[in-house]
Amino acid sequence: MAFNDFYQYRLFELLPILKKLDAAEAEKLLSTSPQVQAQLQKFPNGMQSLDATIRDTPLKKGEEPQISGAAMGMQGKLGPILQWQHTAEMYRTRIAEITSLARDNSRQAIAAATTLPASDGSTAPRAQALLDIARIAMKKNPSAAREALEQMSESLRSVDPYSQLGQVGMRHEYWAEGIEIALRIGEVDLAKNLLKAGMDQAEKVKSKDTDDSDPNRALKAWWPSVSLLSRLILAAAGISPRTALDVIGELPDTDVRVLCQVRLANDRLGVPSGGTAVMVRKKSSQWTQMSAWPASKRYQD
Repeated sequence: MAFNDFYQYRLFELLPILKKLDAAEAEKLLSTSPQVQAQLQKFPNGMQSLDATIRDTPLKKGEEPQISGAAMGMQGKLGPILQWQHTAEMYRTRIAEITSLARDNSRQAIAAATTLPASDGSTAPRAQALLDIARIAMKKNPSAAREALEQMSESLRSVDPYSQLGQVGMRHEYWAEGIEIALRIGEVDLAKNLLKAGMDQAEKVKSKDTDDSDPNRALKAWWPSVSLLSRLILAAAGISPRTALDVIGELPDTDVRVLCQVRLANDRLGVPSGGTAVMVRKKSSQWTQMSAWPASKRYQD
């Protein structure tokens, strides 16, 4: 799957709408682009085929967009983005089957999740399935939730954290939400282990942001590593405010330390944070994602 330019991508995105308004003009435009014709045969509703929440009606209860925020500056990588979406959709279907099984048999669901690859390009199917299982099992089967989180953490050891970034629908919630679920089931030691694993991965992301041969020229507050650190610190506050402050105190970068202190204070006070950006400006890669800053879930009974 590939588009040669942004025009072709926009044609793919808008032609299903244009067909309803002016079918003749839509067919005329479509005849000029074999690439778009080929993709619309696979995805007849354009972007809505990739994400059913792209519509003019409100989201249903519990429904979340599969494409979050906006990905910009991809420099001709629109084809790979759509290929990623196609692959991710296949995994979403399989993960949904596995997590549905978890409602009746968490152990069997965990076994099924371990058959998924730890990573496939920019996706981490096994970790996603195990996190979903933990979320389902935490109330009725806390021991299974613990096992799912332990296996999720182990699977993420073999996943390049930077490969999970810069794609539409990127995730770096595995460790943070894992911490929150671990606390919900009373597993404080597990929460601390997940925090350490997440911090180790954040350090790997930081090494890419600060790579001397190709550093991230974006504003430091928008670096992927800073976004991941901030989210982990909010989750760490659930272990104890002291734990979160200790993590912040160990950060060597003064700017990042102050930023994380501010974000933690705002979260503790319930101050709305509005939107935030995650940005990479490298010679080898340029992209931006805009989204609402994710507050701690603080699971309730």
